[in-house]
Amino acid sequence: MNSRVPSSPVSWRAGALVVAVAVLAAAALWPLWAVAPRGALAVLGLAAGLLGLALWDGRRLRRALAREAARADAARGLLHRSLARQGAVFEGSRAVAVVLAEGAWPGPRIAEFNPGAERLFGCSREQMLGRPLEELFAADGARVLERAAAELDRGGGPVAAECGLASQDGGTFPALVELCAVRGRRGLEGLLLTAVDISRARHAEAVADLLSRISEAVSATRDLNHLYETIHGIFTETLRARNFFIALLDEKHDRLVFPYFRDEMDGAFFEIRDISNPRTSSLTLEVIRSGKPLMLTRAEMIERRRDTGLTPVGTMSRVWLGVPLRVSERVIGAMAVQDYTDAAYFRREDVGLLEAVSRQVALAIERKMGEEALLEAGRAAQAASRSKSEFLANMSHEIRTPLNGILGMAELTLDSELTAGQRANMEMLRDSGRALLRVLNDILDISKIEAGKLELTEERFLLRQFVRSVAEIFTVEVRRKGIALDWAVDGDVPDGLLGDGGRLRQVLVNLVGNAVKFTDRGAVTVRVSREALPAGGADANAPGAPLALRFSVRDTGCGIPADKQGEIFESFSQVDGSLRRRYQGTGLGLAISRRLAVMMGGGIDVWSEPGRGSRFEFTAVCRVARPWTEDDIPREPSGPGPLRVLLAEDNMVNMIYARRILERMGHEVVTANSGRTVLEALGRERFDCVLMDIQMPDMDGLEATRRIRESGGGPTPGTVPVVAMTAHAMRGDRERFLAAGMDAYLAKPMEPDQLARALAEVMAGRATP
Repeated sequence: MNSRVPSSPVSWRAGALVVAVAVLAAAALWPLWAVAPRGALAVLGLAAGLLGLALWDGRRLRRALAREAARADAARGLLHRSLARQGAVFEGSRAVAVVLAEGAWPGPRIAEFNPGAERLFGCSREQMLGRPLEELFAADGARVLERAAAELDRGGGPVAAECGLASQDGGTFPALVELCAVRGRRGLEGLLLTAVDISRARHAEAVADLLSRISEAVSATRDLNHLYETIHGIFTETLRARNFFIALLDEKHDRLVFPYFRDEMDGAFFEIRDISNPRTSSLTLEVIRSGKPLMLTRAEMIERRRDTGLTPVGTMSRVWLGVPLRVSERVIGAMAVQDYTDAAYFRREDVGLLEAVSRQVALAIERKMGEEALLEAGRAAQAASRSKSEFLANMSHEIRTPLNGILGMAELTLDSELTAGQRANMEMLRDSGRALLRVLNDILDISKIEAGKLELTEERFLLRQFVRSVAEIFTVEVRRKGIALDWAVDGDVPDGLLGDGGRLRQVLVNLVGNAVKFTDRGAVTVRVSREALPAGGADANAPGAPLALRFSVRDTGCGIPADKQGEIFESFSQVDGSLRRRYQGTGLGLAISRRLAVMMGGGIDVWSEPGRGSRFEFTAVCRVARPWTEDDIPREPSGPGPLRVLLAEDNMVNMIYARRILERMGHEVVTANSGRTVLEALGRERFDCVLMDIQMPDMDGLEATRRIRESGGGPTPGTVPVVAMTAHAMRGDRERFLAAGMDAYLAKPMEPDQLARALAEVMAGRATP
């Protein structure tokens, strides 16, 4: 913006003075003009020169003032924008409380109070302006404020701490606070406070700790009375709950029993009868009937008794807090604490804490009661085992079915034109689905191992190709992290082997995957060597001779503490099980790896030092295979020509996925959503192949296959290839489906290349996908 700069009054006054002097000089010398005109002319010339010099100086000063005025305008604009930004940040922050207090310690008073502070402390800016800053701090927080003010007064930098703050409703809450100095000419002239509420994080940590300790108690004891004592001890420590009881419903006898009751004023209440009668009242029954937590002070109990007739059983306490014990959607009882001295003994957040752990307590109680029943009845144990197997089978099926749709649609979408952001999102979706599938497979593996139902197979494989393929899995990850992944097989180790290559691969992938995950710089090294065996045959390299392999996986990662190295091979165990842990996982991989190594005639060991990396080694016994020929190298079957495929699938998403994959392969697809519609379609039209889901309404895939094989004629012969495409992936499922007349088996989730390979093999007359 251009601005008109006024003329300098100093320069113009100097010029006017010079003009006046010149005029006066001319007047004074006028008489001399006639006498000495040359002298008068000189004087006039001098006066004119002085006048010009004054005018030039005034113009220079005017330009200088114009430049200074422009700089001042720019500075004012910059200051205005800076203050506007600071004001927007101060007023716009609702997640962080910002409070400005003026005045030196002691007693700085609040001068500014942003919206975040209004939300955090539950009061308005107008209420807090001018009030002492220390009113915002609880007892421990006031000490932090005093120490911080002293430190800042000595010239120290910002002070950060975790302390208690006080809300305007009288409560307190934990927060992360930072205090900065506001300094002036006289030194410390005020304080700037920023604060973030961490009560939710604290509550989550407390709940996690309680759940962990109760879970440990459940695992450590088989006696319900001891379990009740342990739970009471935990609550006494965390909630100061001296008075504690557990009540359980006995619907068969229409009563409420108290298997555990500890109270300072009253003895044990063994039962409350006739609980189905609405007139039977107690605070405990109110919690069970409503299925909601209840906290009442003595005054509220008296008011409740006057209004509703609800009468506490026994001595009336100053405060009573109870929560329902719930298993699934069924309330089995209640758990309560009370205090006779202070109505504020328990706080509102204690309600949430007690409620959060009540489900775990209920599950623990039910589990322990079930265990006691199992000890008394062998048939119940067998039934529980069958239920577990059925549950695992159902869980596997019900998870694999939608997971097949998730992974399938992700793959289809990734094959389409996407923006970079969309592709990244779909890749994360696909990778998350694959991670979920690995968790599911781990759970099924550990359950099969524990039940003794996991069996090893023997197949031919090339060792060096096998190790290279494992290393290639992690190529992208090691490149992303900037680390090296090296592998080597000793020269005296034969290449062609017989063994369970799939399980060997599972163990090696798990160990290499862990090494890569926990290594941020350096390298991961894989080495395979030969292990000495007791003297046996004359030629250790002869076909069929046993061969012990030692797989060593070394990394330069974070290492494992010595006291944790014995735990990492336990199921569901992790070095860091806290909520803040950096690395995720189920804690099953190493447990499965150790058991598989033992099953393969070897074992697994670890050497590690925190900060210097780890070395895992496992051994397994295979057999030397005869020399390989070209005929032994597996080849991918050539894809069949365009086929008419009947796709039997009742899940719409899975049907769409399979249909699109088949159509991309060039096949014509007709769909059916039940076994009965499959038979109807085969009776009307001719198909080259049937992809058969197992679990379908109306008629399942097994019954439909049996009827296809029994059919004598029709457009499609009874010998049409049938491929089981199912989420049933438990031990024995494949054998069961092949025995029912199916030609091949595909477990969901399936990859497009697996489907193509299965079609190629069955159309070529091969029955092993």
